[in-house]
Amino acid sequence: MDKLPDELGKLEEELMNVCREKPSKEFRDRLLMTLEKELVVELPPATERSRWAFAAAVALSVLIWMNLSISATNSIGRHGQVAWSASEIDQVAADLHELLPELSSSQTRRYAMLLQARDTLLLMPELPPSTFFQQAGGGIDRGAE
Repeated sequence: MDKLPDELGKLEEELMNVCREKPSKEFRDRLLMTLEKELVVELPPATERSRWAFAAAVALSVLIWMNLSISATNSIGRHGQVAWSASEIDQVAADLHELLPELSSSQTRRYAMLLQARDTLLLMPELPPSTFFQQAGGGIDRGAE
């Protein structure tokens, strides 16, 4: 490190030798009190916290119960039947085509899936994977790669 010029060296020496005053006790106490106020987080009373914790626990348990009950209801259906198989959907589609010959086979299949969906709480058909691939045109052709 370079040596300071004489003038700056003397100035630095004078500044180092200046007697520094220590802060007064009142100033120190006031500073510490202000810092304590800023750093301390005031929590609500324990009874108020426990009410919110109880309310959150009740809400969470209700949401979990609703999720499980909807899942169980959808898997069983309103009439206690398990979801239709692909062959049952095909049979209902064939019956619909006999009743309404002006509908195409894809339309009757769609209506059959909608009829199956009416047995569940949420209106959505539960399709086995084989039915999905039949709808998609027979699945993926692996020989064309």
